[in-house]
Amino acid sequence: MTATIDFYHSRTIRNHFWINGEEGQNKISQMTVAIAGLGGMGSGVAQTLARLGVKKFKIADNDIIEASNINRQVIATKLNIGKSKIEETKVMLLSIDPSIEIQMYPQGVDSLMVSDFLTGVDIVVDEIDVYPIEAHLDLHREANSLKLPIYSSFVIGMGIHLYKFIGSEYTIEDMYHPDCFTNDNRVSGIIKTYLRPAPQYMNQTVLENFTRELELGNVPIFGPSCLLGHSIVATRIVLDYLELSPEHTPIMPEFISLDATCLKATTHVMRAWEKLS
Repeated sequence: MTATIDFYHSRTIRNHFWINGEEGQNKISQMTVAIAGLGGMGSGVAQTLARLGVKKFKIADNDIIEASNINRQVIATKLNIGKSKIEETKVMLLSIDPSIEIQMYPQGVDSLMVSDFLTGVDIVVDEIDVYPIEAHLDLHREANSLKLPIYSSFVIGMGIHLYKFIGSEYTIEDMYHPDCFTNDNRVSGIIKTYLRPAPQYMNQTVLENFTRELELGNVPIFGPSCLLGHSIVATRIVLDYLELSPEHTPIMPEFISLDATCLKATTHVMRAWEKLS
């Protein structure tokens, strides 16, 4: 037991100055975080939180690693192409600290598992791919019923949008464009949902080409944007949880956009679509 305590202290001690010392570190060690989706954002959030000292995770993903994931996913290398993302995330987390507790849901998120997935959880991270709308809805509805905060970051070109949901005043259903719920127009709906606002460099020609890529199933993702996004999510989770930041993370409909091309962070308000129609 002493060796385990000494190792945890040794590997996290560089955090202490910033998180109210051992008191803050102890609170982090007792957090349970549920991460849905273990791609470029989700696997990175898991790794960063583990390095910060989180010791209890619930993780869900039903996908495998592909060569196109290597540009951004911390779990992806040439050596593990074809392997399960959830298994490789487990390997990564245990390589950081073998005492980390991990509960895995290899079926991904659905209505049948979501209650068990969020039982006993303090924080929810939604990094499910943009296409399975129903999985997002299942996750958010259960989290709302439990009054759990949900953090998400999505790549928007060479930057990210940071979202935090909590409560029922503004839900993910309010965020989604109605086209998201029709198979024929789902790509259009996703673009209208997440490109609010679109970066200035995404002019009409760029947007048309971007749409064409999405329709082909080739989502253009700038790798460093994932590193930016998962670092911001992990940082905001810890600051909010420990109540250390002078400003709490905005709650939807307020959200933050960070654009690396112009070095700007801007707060926006995303009106519900039904109120815009």
